Amino acid sequence: MHPDAGSVIRGTGELGFRTVVLTTNGERLPEFLPHIVGNVTDLVVSVDTLDAIKADAWYGKGQGTLDRVLENVEHANRARAAAKRPFTLTLATVVTPNNMDDVYDVYDYAQQRGYRFSASPELQGVTPPKQLRASDSYRACFDFLLAEKARGGDIFGSVQYLEHLRDFRPFVCHPLTMLAVSPDGGVFYPCLEKANTIGSILTDDLHELRREASRTCKRQTQPCPCACPSPCALGLSLLVERPIREVSEAISGGFRALRTGRVRSNRL
Repeated sequence: MHPDAGSVIRGTGELGFRTVVLTTNGERLPEFLPHIVGNVTDLVVSVDTLDAIKADAWYGKGQGTLDRVLENVEHANRARAAAKRPFTLTLATVVTPNNMDDVYDVYDYAQQRGYRFSASPELQGVTPPKQLRASDSYRACFDFLLAEKARGGDIFGSVQYLEHLRDFRPFVCHPLTMLAVSPDGGVFYPCLEKANTIGSILTDDLHELRREASRTCKRQTQPCPCACPSPCALGLSLLVERPIREVSEAISGGFRALRTGRVRSNRL
């Protein structure tokens, strides 16, 4: 919605990052595709249900919004196919107490069209609601995704990443493996979800900020009680804690994709 959004996307792409992820609800996707192609490596569109009545109510933009979003995703897919540097296209679903049965339909829709699928639980602050923690349906949903991943389904995250999401399993967080920065330059620590800033990347020395963070917040040696399912926090921390398992899975997943003809990126 910002008037400079297109130039920001282009400028970010020009910085030479290996991965640039853009997450959007897809409502205005077509007008930004000229900026996205060649600059964004991973386009993630949020789709929580294929039930038009529920989706249109959640969007709050009137009847037909879901249909427009899905049409925009198809438009992006055509642009991806024609691009010299194609991006990965992911449909991402936030699993809530109100849409657990819808996850299966969104997954099938994504796989039929060659999109990646991603699922993560709803968060209230940094914790999931009690209804998810106590839900057999929620656990069954992630059991299904784990089984599909074993069969070669294109699903974001490693096996142990999905297991942590299923069980809300605590993990040792490594906040200094990533840098979370707000639009005004504020550096978040220990994580974006807690919204605590320790300085500004625009005015402070980044290395000094890291040193100060290490002094004031000692490295965690105990699992974080929040069991936060943030892809960056959880994914990177699992890679630090259990690198052999993560790397082995990525390699075996690559060979499996070659055997099945479904060559894809295995990024965390």
